[in-house]
Amino acid sequence: MFHKLIKAKREQWYASNACPIRGLVDYIADRGMMRDAQLEAIKTYLYLKVACTNKPLWQLFDEGTFNTLNINDVPLTAQARELLQTDKGLAALYEYASIESRDGRKVAPELARIIAECCYYIDSQKVFKSVFYGVNYTDYLFSLPMGAGKTFLMAAFIYIDLYLALNEPDNPCFAHNFMILAPSGLKSSIVPSLKNIRDFDPSWVIPEPSASVLKRMIKFEVLDEQKTGRKEQPC
Repeated sequence: MFHKLIKAKREQWYASNACPIRGLVDYIADRGMMRDAQLEAIKTYLYLKVACTNKPLWQLFDEGTFNTLNINDVPLTAQARELLQTDKGLAALYEYASIESRDGRKVAPELARIIAECCYYIDSQKVFKSVFYGVNYTDYLFSLPMGAGKTFLMAAFIYIDLYLALNEPDNPCFAHNFMILAPSGLKSSIVPSLKNIRDFDPSWVIPEPSASVLKRMIKFEVLDEQKTGRKEQPC
């Protein structure tokens, strides 16, 4: 349901004149090489990178970045309404709790009730940090079904980031290097698939001649941990 809130704001941003990368997204869509699920993930990735300046999700929610609920339309006490109008993080938490599922039920009706009745005792920032694993760095999770093309989606992220980094080399939101970590226990099944990133055609997501320039510049290195590490000698 958090994705539902993000997506609503994402689409609003893409439709506005404030979106500087609509042309890139249109290019990817017109190229027609990325699947629908991949294109959706790319749109969200670019929105969080560009519009949201790559901030951690807990911070974005606590700042009310994705808020759309009109507090004046909600049946609240005067005190609760006044606080929710000033505390964007608490308003975001209330909006999340009030989202309705397909069957018309609220996602977290008890949470919505507690916020409405005891809002002065709730630390929204603490709640959001807990929800998003308590990390203070940027941490986004893209969940795609089996066979949706997660490996090539990773490649698309890499090339798009490098492309934007070339255009804005001093912008800390865009990376100049990447590291992909794979658990050693799944090395035989995951690493061969990750090596397919080398075969990705960047022109699927980046226009020429930039795509060919990046393809020539990028260098891949596969570091394989030894099966038996050096044992430490006793002191």
